[in-house]
Parts: sequence; C-alpha cells; structure tokens
Amino acid sequence: MNMNHAPKTQPISLEQLEQATDDNLIVHSGWLPSQREEMWVHNDGSLLIVDTLLDCDTFNVVSAARLKAEAVQEQVERVIRHFKGVQRSFAWWVGPADRPSHLKEVLREAGLEPKEGVDIAMTLDLKNLQETMCPPASFTIKRVRTPEQVQDFAHVVSQNWHPPDQELIRFYDLVLDPLLSAEAPLWLYVAYIDGLPVATSQLTLGGGIIGVYNVCTLEAYRRRGIASALVATSLWDAKESGYRHAILQASQEGFGIYSRIGFYETGSYTEYKLPKKS
Repeated sequence: MNMNHAPKTQPISLEQLEQATDDNLIVHSGWLPSQREEMWVHNDGSLLIVDTLLDCDTFNVVSAARLKAEAVQEQVERVIRHFKGVQRSFAWWVGPADRPSHLKEVLREAGLEPKEGVDIAMTLDLKNLQETMCPPASFTIKRVRTPEQVQDFAHVVSQNWHPPDQELIRFYDLVLDPLLSAEAPLWLYVAYIDGLPVATSQLTLGGGIIGVYNVCTLEAYRRRGIASALVATSLWDAKESGYRHAILQASQEGFGIYSRIGFYETGSYTEYKLPKKS
C-alpha cells in the first residue's frame, strides 16, 4: 500500500484530484485492516478488496477499480462469489475515475443493487476554508489519543444504524493499537458536550490530500452547528500540517454543512450491495 502522504501543495486538475481521491480511499479502507494479520487486503493497482472477517459492509469494501473491459464481468463475479462463500456483507463503491465506463451496468447485471441516491463528491482548497458558526456552550473537541476516546468515537459512529452496529465497535477494538500509533494516517476527532461524546469526524492522509470521513452526530444533537465546527476544526489541523486539498463524499443531508465550510461539488459516488435476504 502506498504510504506516501506528502501533501500536494500546488493546484491540481480534476483528473489528478480523482486519482488522489481513489488513493485516499485506498488508505482509508485498507490501512487499518492491513495492520491485522487475520484481515485480508488485496490491492494490485486494478482493484482494492478488503475483507476484515467481520460481517460489516462499512469495512468490507471494494473500490478503486481500474479493470479491463474484457475481464470486468469475470472479476466482478469472483468478488461476489468470495463474499457469498464466506457469508459476509460488503459494499462496492464506484467513483468518477473507476473503469471500465460500464462498471455500474456490470455490477447491476451481477446482482448488486445501488443504494438509493448517490453520495456527492466534494473538494475544498484549504486556502478557502471558511469559519463556521459558534458551537453550543460546554462544547469541546478532542483529537483521539486514548483507548477510551476510540471507544467514544466507535460508540457515536455505531449509532448510524438501528440497532447500533456491534461489528463496527468490534472492528475498532481489534485495530486499537495501530490506530493509536504515531504513524497512523488516520486522525480521529470526537466532540463532547458536558463530557458526553456527541459527534465524530475523521481525516485520512493519503494521495497527498486529506479525506474527510465518519462525520456523525447523535440524533438529539443535530442542527446545532456541531458537525460544521468539528469538521472545520479538524481541517484547520490539516491546513497547519501543510495540506492544501480536502475531499469527501456527502449525503444530500450533509451537502449544506460542507458547502458552508467551502466545499464544492466535483462528481458522485454510488454504493452497491447484494440485496438483503427476505
């Protein structure tokens, strides 16, 4: 896995940004599993496949496809056979730079279903990072440095599902040591109100850019400016560390939050999964 995280400090073209985004996604999805012997990460330059041995399609992912048109159907079917054979869920992410151009059609023909709606690819030149509204009183932001803070982070992110995703919590328990190591290219942040963890954000260093992931706020604390303040604070850290370009994939609900910070749209990502068993 390419661990060159030196910041790209000059303006970059859209094509360069799309490639850097995929490189960032590879680090985001693959670095932590690659630190565990029992987890499997395949990255040959034509496709990233991650199998954590957990039944969790947040971490079992396929992305960064650079497949030949004449071989794409066979390779897609091979991936599906693998995850069906081990009876683990997975998600296949398709972005602007993925090849071949008809990959989405191949995935659908193979039985994968797209998630309703697409995630909006957005980017920000950190020179244009905007200040955000003041967060609530008794609000603090901490960069994750301790096992207890990792648990807080996992607890908040797991609340995106009902019931909370226990496999996600288990994953963070398994990768605790590499996640807290000095060389980890993942920076985790937790927002607290009166000592209670209420929101999270994550930065991934990869491809010479910063990727923003896992922006989550507990339902009872939404629409208070917490997510905006949390993301902006983490991005100021990235800017001070020499990074210029940041990317993320936004839901329709999150688009306004990121626009206020200064992000703008550059494309879209679609998530494909096997249909749920009835």
